[in-house]
Amino acid sequence: MGLDALPVDNVARPIPLRLGSGRFRLYATGFALLGGVQILHAGQFAFWDWGTFARAAADAGTADLLRPKSVQDAFTYLPGAAWLLAPLRHASYALGFGINAGLMLAAAVAAAFVANRIFAFSRWFCVAMILGWVPTTYALVIGQNSPLGLLLVLLSLLGFTRGAPLLTALPLALLLYKPTFAIPLIGLLVLRRRGRELLIVALGGASWYLLSVAATGGDWAWPRTLAGLEHAFFALDFAHNRAKAIGITTLLIRAGAPSVLVASIAMLLVAASVPLLARVPGPEAYAAACLLGLVVSPHAWTYDAVLVLPMIFVTVTSVREPDRTWLVSVAYTVAATTIFAQEIGFAPLAIVVIGALAGWLFARYKR
Repeated sequence: MGLDALPVDNVARPIPLRLGSGRFRLYATGFALLGGVQILHAGQFAFWDWGTFARAAADAGTADLLRPKSVQDAFTYLPGAAWLLAPLRHASYALGFGINAGLMLAAAVAAAFVANRIFAFSRWFCVAMILGWVPTTYALVIGQNSPLGLLLVLLSLLGFTRGAPLLTALPLALLLYKPTFAIPLIGLLVLRRRGRELLIVALGGASWYLLSVAATGGDWAWPRTLAGLEHAFFALDFAHNRAKAIGITTLLIRAGAPSVLVASIAMLLVAASVPLLARVPGPEAYAAACLLGLVVSPHAWTYDAVLVLPMIFVTVTSVREPDRTWLVSVAYTVAATTIFAQEIGFAPLAIVVIGALAGWLFARYKR
């Protein structure tokens, strides 16, 4: 299974998989509906995670942003990100949820258009692949924002492949709203010695700091306040979402493994990945960095698995048949179990996430 060149049987094919057009459309539509139909349960679960973001919209610009009445309602993103939600503070709870879902759907479609520019697949194929990935539609119907993260990752990758520093760095600076998504890619820029891009990201980070000061009502020490809030929030969040864990770190924490063991395994995976990330082609490096971030993050849930999609696109462009179709088909089928993670008590998607990183490491070191 080569990882460098586009296979000759992949060129100029509308569907670069061994699936007929009708069957591909059927599967993609079915998977998209499976995730999207969960919106019917939004009322039952009080619009899922939207409550946290609705409260952040209302509290943006006040000290209450990092001092919630209940730790369960904690807004643990960069405080400055609350300004993105502030325009919805005057909308009703239901309308705000609907607007967010619409914006995340638009972000997912926009991400598909960017993927079209990077990987040269047809737009409709990219749209089908992104919306057919159940974690994407599941994220937007539970009030989450990970499709926006995917869009920013792909925009940065587009800039990286074109040698455009501003287009590479600006999306990463914006992606700092969720540091667990941004840090692996910033680390990649460090490995690649991209000084101009890192300078732009640093300026973006400084801007986020100032925006966060304003968002917290003038708290210049907000990082310390946020760290204390996250410490209190982590145990509660983990107890509630442990069935949605998709990374090796989260699974080990769930199993009660000693912190030294958890940290050691995470560092070993990072150490094994660094030499490869420093030299593999750009799209592959971005895809692998995203996977590494999910695997070693102590806070990676099923809706974060939208960041597996870059590696899926890399797989479609670089792995020969019949392995390509089998790998993609299995990944999408397992991802469909996302919506049942709580009932199962475990997210089978973790096998895909961890297995994808392990498979990439194995294939690269084997070569």
